[in-house]
Amino acid sequence: IRKDPLEFTHTVNDLYRNVGFAMGYLQILPYLPPSMAKERQVLEENIFRNFTLGLNLFAYKTIVRKRIEPHSQTPYFTHFIYPTAYTHQGYRIFNDNNESAAITLYSMYLYGLLHNDRRTIQDNWHLVEWITSYPRTFMDWAFLSSYSAEGAGGNGLDMLNSEYCGWLGYAGMAKQIGNTPAEHFGIYAASRSFLSATMRMHYPTYLKKYQGPNSPQKWNRPVAALGWGCGYPHVMTAQDLQGKKIIEGAVTGVSHLFDLGVDMWETSKGIAPEYLELFRKWTLKQAVAYETMLWKTQPVFKVWTRLAARSAFTSNLSWLEDQIRLNSEHESKTPKQMSFRMKLSHSHFAIMLENHRRLKAQQKNQPAKTQD
Repeated sequence: IRKDPLEFTHTVNDLYRNVGFAMGYLQILPYLPPSMAKERQVLEENIFRNFTLGLNLFAYKTIVRKRIEPHSQTPYFTHFIYPTAYTHQGYRIFNDNNESAAITLYSMYLYGLLHNDRRTIQDNWHLVEWITSYPRTFMDWAFLSSYSAEGAGGNGLDMLNSEYCGWLGYAGMAKQIGNTPAEHFGIYAASRSFLSATMRMHYPTYLKKYQGPNSPQKWNRPVAALGWGCGYPHVMTAQDLQGKKIIEGAVTGVSHLFDLGVDMWETSKGIAPEYLELFRKWTLKQAVAYETMLWKTQPVFKVWTRLAARSAFTSNLSWLEDQIRLNSEHESKTPKQMSFRMKLSHSHFAIMLENHRRLKAQQKNQPAKTQD
């Protein structure tokens, strides 16, 4: 529950921050051993306060704005409370709308799944439909995903990375309560965002194929398309990796998102393991090349995101076990404060542990090698 003096004179239950930011806590809980009972208690108290109490006892859950799309007259809601930009006319522009909706949906899904709390999902289904009204309204047939802002503006980084897991969460919650039509729609919408996300892996090859000798400098040597902008992609070039760390097509300057590893997989609240599984299954070669490229550059890129992604794309079990041991030791020396970075590390460490379990299972199923 937060109170923001810039916008409110009353206290509100901010779903995006209270529910969405708990994504990492929900992911790590199943992996906590008995020896970490105190850590489990802290996380369970956080989840109880924000989910069990927040969703069930407070009818006024967030500032939900009812808006109307001007061309189609379609009504929709936004629940991202904090405006991230202003125009000179004073009109408030709320960016990150698709990400805030998707992360809230995915975290609610994880909560219902982990705590077997079908009742909370059923009682709050009207709220779920309100939250999905934004990405439903702004689904675009070119991007195959929705906009981060109401006036279009494109979709990249944590915005696009959130959409697949958000619709997956919507479909999962619908399945929990037996709402088959909603489940099918969630799978359809997730499939669209899956295409939009994975096609980024192929965009540099496409761009190189068609760019001419007189192409603008910013398109030279593209190594990744991090998202789709309004008329152009957010392209990262080889030059960016040599020191500038500037995303072409976005605001120039050093981005704190890169310091946290928010690029190709991260939602800025954690990583959905289902999302990494898409790339492991469909674009593994390109995903490995992307991670290898970042791993060889500046140390700033060697953050939790890199470890989580590599754990999904590697078959080297001994490397993963070494990383889990080293980072467990590092985490044990880190103050257990509920910081933004700590929430990300919870999610990433859970992914590393899950991929360790996957590789161990694959190893058991493989026939033993014969000695020469």
